[in-house]
Amino acid sequence: MNNPSPPKSENSKSNDESSATNSRICRIKRLTFRPDQRILQGATFREVFANRCSFSAGAFLTYVKANGEPKSRLGLSVSKRKVGKAVQRNRWKRLFREAFRLEQHELPKGFDFVVVPLQPESVSLEKIRAGLKKHAWRGKRRLEKRNG
Repeated sequence: MNNPSPPKSENSKSNDESSATNSRICRIKRLTFRPDQRILQGATFREVFANRCSFSAGAFLTYVKANGEPKSRLGLSVSKRKVGKAVQRNRWKRLFREAFRLEQHELPKGFDFVVVPLQPESVSLEKIRAGLKKHAWRGKRRLEKRNG
């Protein structure tokens, strides 16, 4: 007694179509800011500052140092003296983290970036994104030139 295979239902048809569609979708880049992308240790901050490779965008200063790892990391140094009250400091930190998160796939890999705001008034996210990207690539070129 052979049972004929049941006819395909509407659900099975859509599953076949969705698997074909999934195979055509290109890989989406993840825009997360993971803990391993953060600089937290004081010794690492001191190394980046001691490297003396920095760039200014008027509103903030970016220090760059090669880290020898396959990923780039971000450190934030937001002082009460330069920026002011906690609300302003936290806003700067949120903007820097968001800019790094959105631009991480456009930044050179293998570098540590420490960002220091120079004024109490925060600037737009677009300006921070553009400045961070510009500083990162300038830092990479300068360090490559310095190291030969």
